[in-house]
Amino acid sequence: MLRLPLPFIFLILCLCVMPKMADAGSYKTQNLKYNIQVDIPIGWELLPQNVLRQLGNMTEALTGRDQSNNEILLAANCYTLNEKPSATVRISVRKKASSVTQDELATFSDIDFKYILYEAINNAINLDKKLGTKTDIETLKVFTANVDGQLAFVTAKNVLSHGKYQAHIFYLILMHDYRIKIYATFNWDEAMLFEPIIKRIISSIKIGTNHNQVKEIEDNIKAIRK
Repeated sequence: MLRLPLPFIFLILCLCVMPKMADAGSYKTQNLKYNIQVDIPIGWELLPQNVLRQLGNMTEALTGRDQSNNEILLAANCYTLNEKPSATVRISVRKKASSVTQDELATFSDIDFKYILYEAINNAINLDKKLGTKTDIETLKVFTANVDGQLAFVTAKNVLSHGKYQAHIFYLILMHDYRIKIYATFNWDEAMLFEPIIKRIISSIKIGTNHNQVKEIEDNIKAIRK
């Protein structure tokens, strides 16, 4: 079975120390809701708003998970020689308060991550049954990474889909009263082409003032007034 190579894990972890890159000719900055920015390469297909809504409907139909509080902000696909996308990036926001704060996430123990891994394995098995995919469970890993100063849960795994092995990387960033989700995939037989591109896209993400910061400012103003 295909294994997630150590350089790929290193690639994800390096995102926390990579400098933000200015707009380059081959990448265009997309300004999204919730003060989120991301650079998408020229030549990638940005799906229109009406298709984004149908992606949510499809997800709910396939998984049974309510998507009414989930808003897909961006979905971008890259096609090479296949009818199916060779690489994809999706960014969405679920309007749901987080039960875990950034500070709590930073102190998670090995036992906490073992529990999260157990849940991730169960979720992968159930999702495979619904989608007709096959996850290589031995490659499934959970850890944290820094995305523009925010700590994110990361799930990385290899998935056999439509006859091709793919890398699937999912980031979950817990804000004060919403959650940012970043999902990226690419075909392993085109990894030399798409690993650096996905790395570039994820490292370009910028998250503006969040509700935790707003609350801190408001609390400071109240303290001054007292």
